[in-house]
Amino acid sequence: MKIVKRLCALTAASFLVVALSSCGGGSSSPPPPVTYTIGGTMTNLASGGSMKLQDNGGDTLTVTANGPFTFATKLTSGSDSRSPSPPSLLLPS
Repeated sequence: MKIVKRLCALTAASFLVVALSSCGGGSSSPPPPVTYTIGGTMTNLASGGSMKLQDNGGDTLTVTANGPFTFATKLTSGSDSRSPSPPSLLLPS
């Protein structure tokens, strides 16, 4: 009977050690930040024309055709002072 009790206690202790060691302890790295792009759609641009646009962060983009456009620099949520806003017109070229 003592052997059975010891065996049960040893089995329970072994199970507890395995269960606790598999939970990881929270040492994982944080997830990467969420990123966003700024863009839009150009319409009514004359054939052969171009338009320079600038987002409020200073990125400049020359659009040379009607259709979708996207600024190259991605913004991270909450860590960038530039809030996504419509691009502003610089000057026609």
